[in-house]
Amino acid sequence: MKNLFIGTILLLFSLPLVSQDFTNTEGDLQYEYHADSLYHSYKFEKAITLYHKALQSSTDSLRISGIEKKLLNCENGINMLQYIVRPNLLNSKKLSLEDFYLYIPDYEDNCWIPLPNPFNKSATIHQFYSAIHFTGNSDKVIFSAPDESGAWNIYSSVKIAGNNWSAPEILSEATTSSADEIFPFLSPDGKTLYFASNGFAGIGGFDLFKSEWDNESGEWGIPENLGFPYSSTHNDLIYHNTYDGNFTILFSDRNSSEGEIEAFVLEAIATPVKTALRTDESAEDIARFAIRRVPQQTDIDQTTEFHIDSTLQHTYDNYSIHISKIKSLQQDYREKREKLAESRQMYQRANESDKEFLKGIIRDLEEEAATIKKELEQISKEVHKLEMEFLSKGVIPQKIEDEDIKVSTNFQSPSFKFEKRQMGEIPYITVEIPEPKFDYSFKVLKEGQFAPDNSLPDGLVYQIQIAVLGSKAKVKDLKGLSPVFVKKLNSGKYLHTVGVFRTHSEALSNLNTVRKKGFSSAFIIAYNDGQSITIKKAKSIEQNKGKNKGYSVILDGYQDGLPSSVLTIIQQTSDKDISRGTQNGQTIYMVGPFTKKDEAEYLIKTLKDLGVENVTLSTL
Repeated sequence: MKNLFIGTILLLFSLPLVSQDFTNTEGDLQYEYHADSLYHSYKFEKAITLYHKALQSSTDSLRISGIEKKLLNCENGINMLQYIVRPNLLNSKKLSLEDFYLYIPDYEDNCWIPLPNPFNKSATIHQFYSAIHFTGNSDKVIFSAPDESGAWNIYSSVKIAGNNWSAPEILSEATTSSADEIFPFLSPDGKTLYFASNGFAGIGGFDLFKSEWDNESGEWGIPENLGFPYSSTHNDLIYHNTYDGNFTILFSDRNSSEGEIEAFVLEAIATPVKTALRTDESAEDIARFAIRRVPQQTDIDQTTEFHIDSTLQHTYDNYSIHISKIKSLQQDYREKREKLAESRQMYQRANESDKEFLKGIIRDLEEEAATIKKELEQISKEVHKLEMEFLSKGVIPQKIEDEDIKVSTNFQSPSFKFEKRQMGEIPYITVEIPEPKFDYSFKVLKEGQFAPDNSLPDGLVYQIQIAVLGSKAKVKDLKGLSPVFVKKLNSGKYLHTVGVFRTHSEALSNLNTVRKKGFSSAFIIAYNDGQSITIKKAKSIEQNKGKNKGYSVILDGYQDGLPSSVLTIIQQTSDKDISRGTQNGQTIYMVGPFTKKDEAEYLIKTLKDLGVENVTLSTL
């Protein structure tokens, strides 16, 4: 019996250890499971090794695609760990997934409402996104909703009159991916857009992004990932800087159970210094905000990481002065914004005589706020230069607070309080249905089709570029897209575009459909009368198209020329030019252009009162 027992033990030890070397028939699954664990622990290099082994042993095309995406997330994670911010955790709270957004500070009761059906054509429900920030006195709303492809995009709509709103339009091509963009928030000055996305480059789940408004181009810029640890390997949904400038609130499921979202209250960092992960640090602990520290006045003396070389002392002195100045300017800017908000509320309630007085106050406050913001931006640039100088010498600067400012930034007794706002009710709203403004609509067919003659109509045309190939694509390569246009370039390659749209909005609404068909790099291009033009110029043409450029007065029935008496009347009544032309084969005379309609109508009335016939008003 003893020999049998010993033989059994020897046999067990001779069997392969499946959990360690993953050589069983489900080895690729084991590799992937183990890699997933390493990935969520931010051990990206080790995870990459196992993901590659899983790829080598897998034949499932769907799983291969999923693993390749995880590999990309790991590569992004390695790069992101080179630029880490280390915010200080002050407080946190686990919240229900159903209504966690109601705890965002700085918002009033009833300002959150369920996504109205007029803004959600497909009535699709998102795993995280279910409500929008909507106030009755707002003239514009920015929100997320699904398009026809099922991807959630950021849309905007403006109030036309009463309860009638414009048809939602995708906010920008730059802020649209082939996946989902949710929880869009504008900064108080309206110049920065924060949102969550699982379609742009990140490290997994929903990452947090910001896009800056470009005054010159009139467009939102390319989204920038907020970086680690604001973005993690889990779902990070909302980033909000409180209006008082003291806190950053982060909503994420990184430490949560199913059905929960955690709100992290972090110390706001005005100008964060980003450095690589050190060997004595744990990325997982930083991501979990596991190291919670209350700042003390003696921290500067106790730190062992910070040493200032005598040659850098002058630079450090400037750095400290700039940081104090930034804090002071931020406080001034917040106060101006608060006064602006109060003045605008008073304006809404004021009578007509008081409104004129308040307009002047509001205008002055806006100018003062703009001046402060410009100075703040300039000093922030100087701080960034100083930080780069520190980092080039391996120094991590400790920000010294000015004594006068410390009162507003002292977190030894955190003053943040979690408060739940009341959910609002969906108001009655209607959405304007725009008329189609394009010659050929983009269509998804069972079989892709090429345009019959590759010719575009005259005028302004938008298309979606899908590929530049060495040879013309085959029908099966079109993946159901139609109509596809092919143009041979001077380089010998073939440009492939799809659709013909008369408005940028129409092209944007179909962009994700193209991307989800497998053309992830597709983007919008424009032509005017067959000539390639920039999107900026195309949008300018589109905006000016159909606009009234003035008026002219038309006189017809004078084949032999205008009588001197009529010429005298025109010259005495108006200083506008008189030109001769033809209309329907008849000679006509045009007087103008008039910028104001009543000026043109006055000339017409004067001519008719003096017996001149066949005088009409024309819009240019």
